[in-house]
Amino acid sequence: MDGNVYAFGEANGALAWKHKTDGPIAASPKVQNGVVYLGTLGKTFYALDAASGEPKWTFAAQGRIFSTAP
Repeated sequence: MDGNVYAFGEANGALAWKHKTDGPIAASPKVQNGVVYLGTLGKTFYALDAASGEPKWTFAAQGRIFSTAP
């Protein structure tokens, strides 16, 4: 749990991108419609572009996030 989220190429398994978050990630990210959703123990919820890893938006939660997005 190093505070990074990683994406790997489906065809070759090579690292496609890495995004540094504000804290460890305790739950599996969810991918839907080209967006990766994940929360951190640093109290931030992220929506990242699945192709590039670039943030679409973030949300400052009031507590640590321990579960996967619904």
